Amino acid sequence: MCSSRLPSPGRLTGHTMQTLSERVWRLHPPAGLFDKTVIDGLFQKVTVGARKALLNKALRHEEVIRLAPGVYCLTREFRDRDPHPFAVAAMIHGPSYVTMESALAFHQMIPEAVHQVVSGTSVRSRESRNEYGRFKYHRILCNPFLAGVQSIKVQEPKVPESVIATADSCNFG
Repeated sequence: MCSSRLPSPGRLTGHTMQTLSERVWRLHPPAGLFDKTVIDGLFQKVTVGARKALLNKALRHEEVIRLAPGVYCLTREFRDRDPHPFAVAAMIHGPSYVTMESALAFHQMIPEAVHQVVSGTSVRSRESRNEYGRFKYHRILCNPFLAGVQSIKVQEPKVPESVIATADSCNFG
């Protein structure tokens, strides 16, 4: 866990970190993932325009990567590991949970390689792509939405829990 008394990685390498990057780094988000609400919380007393300027400066200096609108990740220099694709999928489009061939592959129920994360969502279907993979979201009509779904830990202890389907019993819309 990072302490506010520790120097930032930018200071150790002689690189001056941007204000936004350094504040997010000090929070030590899991695998460097964060969203717009984190920025809003860190800079509550700053105008919306100033927050956008801070974000754009961090993006321009390649300290932050935009994964989707409102979803960001610290670059490799400022985090200890890559984010798990299931955690990225959950942040990009919500509410959602990992399902279909992605869940089957995770539970080792199919031998095929799965080259995208497939998730179910209660809102509109969509697709997304970024440096952490391809993500596909199917609208699922189900009441309740999380029927047959459980939250589980994925691989590493510091990765946030991901919601993964254990049995698909809903209809696609």
